[in-house]
Amino acid sequence: MSGKIIRLSKSQYCKGKNCLKSIWLYNFEKKFADSPSEFQAILFRQGNEVGDLARQYFGNGEFIDEDYKKPDEAIEHT
Repeated sequence: MSGKIIRLSKSQYCKGKNCLKSIWLYNFEKKFADSPSEFQAILFRQGNEVGDLARQYFGNGEFIDEDYKKPDEAIEHT
């Protein structure tokens, strides 16, 4: 490992509470990681819908779309 800081998304954190190996696979060996289950796909879709509704509610705001693994860029954009 390179000593690089790995940032976790909310979904990775929750998944890792059940299986730490899944976080490692996701970050370093994606070809071995499990595909999202049908239930997880539904949760992802619902999360996206909540984000869409929030953007409608705060319509005059600016959407910050930087990758969660690059917080410095998001802060600069903000």
